[in-house]
Amino acid sequence: MGVTLALMDVNIGIACLVIGGTTSFVATGGVMLGKRVGAYMGNYATVIGGMVLIVVGSSILFQHLSA
Repeated sequence: MGVTLALMDVNIGIACLVIGGTTSFVATGGVMLGKRVGAYMGNYATVIGGMVLIVVGSSILFQHLSA
């Protein structure tokens, strides 16, 4: 982002405020949602997250081995 913003004609201060505000909003929403949903899906979410990581890792490994 730093190089892209430097090459474009943008106000860096406003861009930083927008990026920081958006990040704060999404992160806070994720924490609040996780606190509410975590009580219902605690162990299931852990298993699903683990499966997603295994699939992503296997996909990356397959891509590197087939190249």
